[in-house]
Amino acid sequence: MRAEEQNGKNLGDPLPWRNFTLFVVLLIVIFGTGLVFGTFNEAGKRMSLDELNRARSYFKQIVLTRKWNASFGGVYVLKAHGVQSNPWLKKPDELLADGRTVTLRNPAFMTRELSELAESEGLFKFRIMSLNPLNPGNAPDDFERAELEAFDRGEKKESYVLVRDGNRRVFRYIAPLVTELSCLACHADQGYEEGDIRGGISVDFEVGGVWRSLYTERMTYLAFALSALASIVLSVLMLIRSLRRRLDTMNDRMRTMAITDELTGAFNRRRFMERISEESARSGRSLSSFSVGIFDLDFFKAVNDVHGHIAGDAVLKEVAARMQGSLREPDLVARYGGEEFAILLSGADASSALRVAGRIRETIAAAPVIWNGVPIRVAVSGGIAVVSAASGGDRKAAALAALQAADRALYRAKNEGRNRVILAGEKEAHS
Repeated sequence: MRAEEQNGKNLGDPLPWRNFTLFVVLLIVIFGTGLVFGTFNEAGKRMSLDELNRARSYFKQIVLTRKWNASFGGVYVLKAHGVQSNPWLKKPDELLADGRTVTLRNPAFMTRELSELAESEGLFKFRIMSLNPLNPGNAPDDFERAELEAFDRGEKKESYVLVRDGNRRVFRYIAPLVTELSCLACHADQGYEEGDIRGGISVDFEVGGVWRSLYTERMTYLAFALSALASIVLSVLMLIRSLRRRLDTMNDRMRTMAITDELTGAFNRRRFMERISEESARSGRSLSSFSVGIFDLDFFKAVNDVHGHIAGDAVLKEVAARMQGSLREPDLVARYGGEEFAILLSGADASSALRVAGRIRETIAAAPVIWNGVPIRVAVSGGIAVVSAASGGDRKAAALAALQAADRALYRAKNEGRNRVILAGEKEAHS
């Protein structure tokens, strides 16, 4: 049996496999990309939350310090060299009995001085501001003004933004200052009442180093993720390739099982009839002849009766192998049923068909089949019929008619003494 016939056609159409592979790879890439950018986004959110909590902590410390100051009505400090009085208080300085002078630091002025100290130390920057400031230096910038107005309208309780200042990345935070009883000593004249929002405190600090670290971390994660994604895609491609090979192998086996006789390994009747159709179409296009033949083992019942059915099976296998070995490359042998075999001789006219059929008969009869050391003599009778190039009309119908004629010729061979081949339609054409 020829390899291409044995394996049959590959039932794995490459297009669905390619589409399936592309779909799986695309799904992995989409999922991996989503996972990477989702991780990036979450890392950015965590970073922003950390900075927000840091700013809130600064704000609470500033407010707490202001409350401590306000709880004493301000704090006096010794007016030494370089210590300035608060120009926005009516009477900031007091002369002590020992002749020294102290000056009052109210919450606002203390907040400003603490901010200057923190900034000089490279920590962070903060300041108090108001839409109606006593000190013009406490007037808000555009960002602060917009947020203070939003606080007044009750739209926000805090606000923050990440901005670029040249090469610096700065986190800006602002929250409102609520008027308390201790604040009215300085701000009652401005019309504030307890509970009013009279301004806010903004906190600014640089986060460039932190975000650069985040960028480095993201790039490292991205490189790892891309490597992992490439490994996953490669593994999936290898898995799909292996799966396809296994399925192709299974399809080949199923194809082979569907067209092969299980006992003898020859083609089965189904495949033989398929080849009849294929050869009919081919010969119709090329206007050529082909032949068909049917062979039957002589006295095969006696083989089963004397030696048993297992021996009979061994004889059938050997006969199929000898018939296959006697055929040309394009020809085909099939188990037609029981102890009957059919052949299809592509492009063969009457004389060629008789030569091949005679060679089959001689090869089978030339030597006994040895089974368990016992020689079993075997012979076959056959009938041959030709579908000539001149056959018109339905070539497949002509082929089926030739098959019936070969079957009748087989029985003539049986009746005329067996171990012979007869060409249908010609009494004298024996082999």
